[in-house]
Amino acid sequence: MGSNPASPAILIAFHGRRSSIWPPSKYSLYCSLVLGTLNRKEVQNQPEEVGQRPLVLRHVKGVSLPVTDKATSMAFYRDVLGLVPRQDGEVLELSLGNFSLLVEETDMIKQPYSMVFEIPIWEILGALERIRSFAIPVSGPENIEDRYQALRLRDPDGHHIEIRAIGTPEELKRGRPLSPERPGARHDPGRWKGLYDKAPVHRMPWYTEVLDQELAECLCTMAKLPGRFLELGCGAGTVASRLAALGYEVVAVDIAPGAIRYARRVYGGNPRLTFEVADVLRSMDHLGTFDYVFDRGCFHTLPPEKRDLYISNVLSVLKPSGCLFLKVFSKDEPGDWGPFRFSEEDIEGYFGKRFIIRSIRAVTFVGNLPAHPKGIFVVLERRGGRIE
Repeated sequence: MGSNPASPAILIAFHGRRSSIWPPSKYSLYCSLVLGTLNRKEVQNQPEEVGQRPLVLRHVKGVSLPVTDKATSMAFYRDVLGLVPRQDGEVLELSLGNFSLLVEETDMIKQPYSMVFEIPIWEILGALERIRSFAIPVSGPENIEDRYQALRLRDPDGHHIEIRAIGTPEELKRGRPLSPERPGARHDPGRWKGLYDKAPVHRMPWYTEVLDQELAECLCTMAKLPGRFLELGCGAGTVASRLAALGYEVVAVDIAPGAIRYARRVYGGNPRLTFEVADVLRSMDHLGTFDYVFDRGCFHTLPPEKRDLYISNVLSVLKPSGCLFLKVFSKDEPGDWGPFRFSEEDIEGYFGKRFIIRSIRAVTFVGNLPAHPKGIFVVLERRGGRIE
């Protein structure tokens, strides 16, 4: 959800993180990383233009919300919107636990806030029914440019609230999509090749428009400029485009031609960025060598008998002092849907002989799923060289 930086609206999406320091200064939006601007070509051969929207809005941690009666407001945000109070009872968080709203009582509200909450398309009608059950006036769902559907209401203090979901009116009626596939032929070239031709890329379960927090934190210390980046399983190209905007030379590959076509169309104007159709289980030597490799969800789709081949192919293009940034599902994630799960011991077993494990930590996968799956983020340095 883009916005004009001067706009009074506060955009609250599911990629925020809770602040560790409270209270924040009043009437403030916390952002820790905004990266440049985006050169983009319009569709249908329109002239190239420079978009002034930020590439990355990171770490939206908390907003201090002025209210006249704390108990009334807490009840509204808890019961009507489904936010969950933190243990101390002073702070409200989204049910996914990744954004905080500090409710501060005041005698006077100078200007009502405008807040946007983003939820999956299949939850909009349920949210509408829930709000109406409290006899609260609400309008919508309103179809906005066939891009998203929105509900609008106000809280007890007159703060404007929009509940928004990306999708068309037809998608409102389809219900919740099927869960990702169960373990099986995950790395099926035929399946992946056709996947991006069946649905818009921004509705894929793993789609995100921001850099993974863990990767962003590693860039300054473990991936210094200049450098050459290879992204495996790049999907829509959002991560690759941000890395190229920072100044890296980036080659991004995906097995799905539909994903590469989309990425080239949207982000192909950057001369430091190249998109190629490639399979991680086949030689990638024709792409050259790289200082850094990033894999957000490719390795964990591979069956056990294919993982050594993947590692060999990565080693063939990674320089001796190079670093592999790897993000995979964790064994702490319940169920058996979707990708394979890994523990720290599993990572050591697969990579320990050929890589030095610099760090490994518990994380989550931010995307379009209602809850963020548990994962682990690993920094692996190829043996034979060290990162300064």
